[in-house]
Amino acid sequence: MKINDELFEIGKNSVGICRIINEDYVLVSKKMPVKDEELDKYIKSIKEAKKNGINISEITDYKFIDGTTSSFGYTKGVFIENRAKGNTLSFKQFYLNDNDKKEIIDNYMSDMVYYIDEIERRSEADISVYDKLIEDLLNLSKYNLEVDPKPTNFFFDENVGYTIIDVIPNAAINNNEFISKYIKAIVFGYGIPHLYLDNGDISMMSIDLYNRYNKAKRFLVDKIEISLVNHGIELDNTFDFIRNEKDPNIVDYVDIYDYVDNRIDEHNKYKR
Repeated sequence: MKINDELFEIGKNSVGICRIINEDYVLVSKKMPVKDEELDKYIKSIKEAKKNGINISEITDYKFIDGTTSSFGYTKGVFIENRAKGNTLSFKQFYLNDNDKKEIIDNYMSDMVYYIDEIERRSEADISVYDKLIEDLLNLSKYNLEVDPKPTNFFFDENVGYTIIDVIPNAAINNNEFISKYIKAIVFGYGIPHLYLDNGDISMMSIDLYNRYNKAKRFLVDKIEISLVNHGIELDNTFDFIRNEKDPNIVDYVDIYDYVDNRIDEHNKYKR
């Protein structure tokens, strides 16, 4: 797919936004971490990596935005890229206010359920999916590429596995010490959503959600660590935090709205 005048006009006025064109392509307007004259070589490296089996999103066409090239080696442009299959794991944090309290709680719980559903799906994937992810991370350096390990740069799909988007040039993965940290960010995202009252974290989940989440995250960690060992990567304490993390308050046989109201009352008494 190519960039026409209409797509370019849409793109140049929405830098930093990804727009879905259809099932197969997205329109992305962004800064690229290379100078103009190096961009073509960079895109060819991505094409070569994809051709050789790395599960990566490919740039199919691009056009510079005039007057935006930076002396620091960044240039803004409009790009057509393959649309990655599946979902990422990234959530905003929720802050309570009196006017929209119910809506905020409902949205928070909706994102919590979504997150646990997604962790369960990832925990049910065959271990070969995690072997492939680690192989892709290790092999990117052959093409002078590396990952930007933000959760939003990785999509998980049951059939495709993990697709990497927005790789960057100048490979820094010269040894295995980074892989565990990358895997953690990729698979678990930024972690569960959180609910705040002022600056106090009052996150909660029901006992049934807790049991599902606790089971899935431990199963998932075990699979990842087996794959790391299979690739000769020495285990560190990266995943100990996930195993032993302090979960939100478990709300059992208590209405979540009552729970929040009680916390608000406690907070107000403390303020007085």
